[in-house]
Amino acid sequence: MDIRCYWASGQIVPFVYFALATATRHLGQYGAPLKEVERVTSVMLECSYKFGGDYGWRVSLSRAADFDSAVGSGAQVPLLGCNRGVMVSVSKTWKLL
Repeated sequence: MDIRCYWASGQIVPFVYFALATATRHLGQYGAPLKEVERVTSVMLECSYKFGGDYGWRVSLSRAADFDSAVGSGAQVPLLGCNRGVMVSVSKTWKLL
């Protein structure tokens, strides 16, 4: 199995961003090995906007996707398939100490 993970995060005032990408190559499980090496790539990007100071609000937008090498090949059953998603979240922030 080969796993590679890349990430980046930062802040462009007042926005905060986070990006993550992973790539794996594997031969399945011990009980059900695959005939060919399968590749799965996942990516995620999140951007948040915080307003109101220490006791304010935070609004986030996230986008993620998974890509499976077996999709469309017909040779094997894909583990994840091609999945895409979006998440919007609103949260209350406060300072504990």
